[in-house]
Amino acid sequence: ILPSISSLMALKDRKAVRDKINYAFRLCFLVAIPSAVGLAVLAYPVVNLIQYGNSVGQLLIYGSVVIVLMAVVSIQTSILQGIGKLYLVTIYAVLGMIGKIIINYIFVAIPSINILGAIMGNAVSFSILLILNYITINKALRVRIKLLSHAIKPIIASVVMAIVAKIIYGNFNYIFSYIKEGYFANAIALVIAIAFAIVTYFFTLVLIGGLTKEDLEVLPSKITRIIPKSILNRFR
Repeated sequence: ILPSISSLMALKDRKAVRDKINYAFRLCFLVAIPSAVGLAVLAYPVVNLIQYGNSVGQLLIYGSVVIVLMAVVSIQTSILQGIGKLYLVTIYAVLGMIGKIIINYIFVAIPSINILGAIMGNAVSFSILLILNYITINKALRVRIKLLSHAIKPIIASVVMAIVAKIIYGNFNYIFSYIKEGYFANAIALVIAIAFAIVTYFFTLVLIGGLTKEDLEVLPSKITRIIPKSILNRFR
C-alpha cells in the first residue's frame, strides 16, 4: 500500500488513490474478519491444542475483535504515511496509547474484570486510532471511505463459515473420541474444521459476489489452478 499510494500521490492521481484505498480495505476485511470469527468460534479447541488453561479461551473470544481493528488501523496508517501525514500518525499513536493506559488503569484493577481490562484497553486504543485516521483520510482526500460497505459480504461469509466450522468440529471431535479421547481427538477435529472453514468461506464469498477477478490475481497460481472453471466464471 505505502509505495503505491506514495507514487500515485506524486502523480496527483487522486481517483487512482481512492480506488487503491478502497481495494486495500476490501482485501483487509476479506482476511481480517474470517480470522477474527474463526478464532472466536474455535477459541477453546485452539487453547486445548496449545495446552493452555480453558480460561484463556475467553480471552481469545473477546480479543478476536481486536484483530479487525488492528488490521484496519494498519492499512490506515500506511495510507496516511503514503499521503505524507507521518507526524499525525505519531500523534494519533500517542493518543491511542494514552487511552489504553487509562482503560488499563481503571479496569484491570477491578477483580471481576482483571485481565479482560487489558483487552478492553487494546480495543479502545485501536478504536481511537481508527476514528482519527478515518476522519483524516476522508478530509485529506476529500472522499468518504465507507468501511462498513466493504465489510458486509466478508461478515456474511464468515457467519456461514463459523456455523460450518462449529458443526464439523463437534462431529469429528465426537467421532475421534472413540479412537483416543482428549488431545488427539481435539487436534484432528480442529485441523479438519479449519480446512472446511476455509473452503466454506471462499465458496460463500463467490456465491454472494464478494470476490472479483482483481482479488483472484492476488492468490498464488497454485491455488487458482485447482479452482473449478465453473467457479472462476462467477468472478466479476
